[in-house]
Amino acid sequence: MSICMQRVGNIAIRVEANSEIGLGHLRRCLTLAKQLFEDGFCIYIISLSSISHDLLQGFHHICIRNMYESLAKSNIFPNNFNKELLDAECTLTAIKNLSIDWVVLDSYNLGISWEQRVAESGYKILVIDDFRNRAHYADIVLSDIDIPFNKNLLKKSTNCHQLVGLKYALIDSYFITAKNGHKDCTLQDNRKKILISYGGSDPTGETIKVLESIRLLMENHPRLKQEVSVDVVVGCFNSNFKIIKEISKNLDEVKIHYAPDSLANLLKNADIFLTSGGNSMIEGLFMQKTCLITTTSKNQILSVMCLLKKNSIYYLGHYNEVKSHTICDFLLKSIKDDSSSKINHNLVCDHLGASRVSRMLKLIMSK
Repeated sequence: MSICMQRVGNIAIRVEANSEIGLGHLRRCLTLAKQLFEDGFCIYIISLSSISHDLLQGFHHICIRNMYESLAKSNIFPNNFNKELLDAECTLTAIKNLSIDWVVLDSYNLGISWEQRVAESGYKILVIDDFRNRAHYADIVLSDIDIPFNKNLLKKSTNCHQLVGLKYALIDSYFITAKNGHKDCTLQDNRKKILISYGGSDPTGETIKVLESIRLLMENHPRLKQEVSVDVVVGCFNSNFKIIKEISKNLDEVKIHYAPDSLANLLKNADIFLTSGGNSMIEGLFMQKTCLITTTSKNQILSVMCLLKKNSIYYLGHYNEVKSHTICDFLLKSIKDDSSSKINHNLVCDHLGASRVSRMLKLIMSK
């Protein structure tokens, strides 16, 4: 994918993936990158952290860590120099000979100072953001949350285009293919299939919490052992893998999947999906699954609240409030498919979000 011949433009995407923030930012950026590549753009992924080649899906990657550390230790910048501006300088150096047209930013650690420095160097800026209280200096702000950005916080003098709402949800092509395919036919098709996935790192330990809840559920309702099967996805940055394996040894109905390329096929066959309030939640809703959501960071809350109002999800609560008995209650209700508490399974988004974003980039470039 890094080979660029007769392309319509070049795009740099500034994003991170590591044990602290997981894979969510990178995953949605790669979904957008794939669409942009199909539409004629050449893509470069820029990061401060080293990202495994297996995660990059063939896109060209530039790591700016050595440059960043070298400049931070030099006398070029004063000690109180804004770290955003230091990062911006490294990014600008990395892309200066690449004829970049657009720079995409998906980061909560980088903001308006970074955006303004890069924009003033002649680049158009697209920012992906889940918050509504941050100022931006961008040509486009993008979010799949159905709440507009505050215009007073959009500081670029020219008009900033807001691409807001679930029509701009970034759904990976894996999920589109899986949804259009047939559900696997196995001898266990009569079982309720539960899928558990809390991202690449799961820093709050939700996977362990849910497994403990399933253990309690099976102890209190032994018949469910014949009625339920459980798939557990463990991300590549999850530091609790050994604990998860140990807990799962005593749960015959549980199967572990370590760092799969995509959740698409697992979600296709799932009935109930336990996850956090990020990208995976949107993918689960696209696949029209019963989603049991625990928010694990502040950036997820707005999106979850909007979907809760639509009656599209079950919301268990914020991670520090969710207890084992809460999960057990919601699981039992979902397994029984209690008609008095059914959620709305209508399709909340289509698969065209990334394509709509790509068209807007081209439109702005043509002016």
